[in-house]
Amino acid sequence: MRDMVTDFIERVRAALKQPNVTAYGLAKKAGLHRNTLYGADREEWNPTAAVLTKLEPHIEAIERGEWEEPPHDEPEQAAA
Repeated sequence: MRDMVTDFIERVRAALKQPNVTAYGLAKKAGLHRNTLYGADREEWNPTAAVLTKLEPHIEAIERGEWEEPPHDEPEQAAA
């Protein structure tokens, strides 16, 4: 089981190195907080099973070349 988790974490890291894939966009599409993937490139990054489960379909889409980065939220404009 540990090897499966380690392998999937490496797939997440590889996905984040793909062009047009950002940690922010991946977290957003997976329904995670924008900081969830902060430090994913570090050896000590230790995501929960729930995080990995939410990421799985998006990692698979990235690997198939079918994933699109979501638009970044527009900053709110101050009321005039």
